[in-house]
Amino acid sequence: MKNFERTNKALNKFGLRVITFARGNLLRQRKNASGSLRDSIDYDLKITKKGSIPSSFRLQFLMEDYATFIEDGVNGTRKKYGSPYSYKRKQPPSNVILQWIRTKPVRLRDSKGRYRKQKNREIQSLAFLIARKIKERGIKPTPFFFPAFEKAFDKIDSEVVDTFALELEDFYAFTLQDQLDGNN
Repeated sequence: MKNFERTNKALNKFGLRVITFARGNLLRQRKNASGSLRDSIDYDLKITKKGSIPSSFRLQFLMEDYATFIEDGVNGTRKKYGSPYSYKRKQPPSNVILQWIRTKPVRLRDSKGRYRKQKNREIQSLAFLIARKIKERGIKPTPFFFPAFEKAFDKIDSEVVDTFALELEDFYAFTLQDQLDGNN
């Protein structure tokens, strides 16, 4: 029985499944420019004990702050997605878009369609224009985490309940036996 090790193992397995599915969703949906969102997805399992016995389990998923905007999208000034987030007056910071342009990399073309040397001023103008277009059109929702959570939860639901129930039975049997032994 050892302090609900099977439940701990099942919850860790669940956390790893959610992370794996969520990262896969980002790759499949091509939302992986720098890889920082994908790499930031993690979980933290905290077990609170009373004495030597666990009294509660808390599983928390962690990721970059902007993950919510990718998951739920952002309403633009002209296009709405039903998101709880909206652009109103401000637009995304151009320096973030500039960083994305360099990471992708986005290349400029001349009037004949040939790639040409990029000037810093032109790239900054492009970043501003993209930011303005994002403000107008918003960010389309890309559900990557919640579907991963549901998919993993479908598998863990009975697994954790059954494991926890078995360990609870073992705990009660151990406690009952301990009391019986103590009364003799």
